[in-house]
Amino acid sequence: MSNVAPRGFARVARLEVGDILTTNDGRPLDDLPSYMAALYLHSADQDLIIDVLRGEKQLSVVVPVQVHHEKIDDLNDLPELQRTFIPKPNIFASDWDDELKPLLRKDSNDPGVVVIAQGAASNGVDRGVQSGDIIRAVNRSPLTSVFQLQATIHQLKAGDPVVLQIERGGQLEFLAFEMD
Repeated sequence: MSNVAPRGFARVARLEVGDILTTNDGRPLDDLPSYMAALYLHSADQDLIIDVLRGEKQLSVVVPVQVHHEKIDDLNDLPELQRTFIPKPNIFASDWDDELKPLLRKDSNDPGVVVIAQGAASNGVDRGVQSGDIIRAVNRSPLTSVFQLQATIHQLKAGDPVVLQIERGGQLEFLAFEMD
């Protein structure tokens, strides 16, 4: 081991810098590729058992396993994601659900609608909404679904004021504009 993160699972398992990993779940570890292969083959619902050589002493440690999802940079890259185009405010959106939460590294249970992408700007109006924003409310009315967002927007007339409460980067913000 060349490094052990202060709050990482290796620290929890009491691994130390300088330990030599010899087996992973009984699979010999000769080099980094064999270690990576052993991790790949390990079941995500079981603790990892690693045999370690510390000095001249052979130890066996149990490392807790946690599945980590990488943050998706572009939600539009998810082919199976249900998305709906909403002409005004010119966005593609999806319901905020348990499938999207880990991808965005968010665990909030507050309802909302996730902005997947912006549509082509035919009128050149930028409302400030970005991919990955979670629209929590429109004009103080909390949102629970894309359908509700569509219905709320449909009721607005040209010139009506609109205030979106969004979550961006873990912070709540307000975006104000007038309907076209």
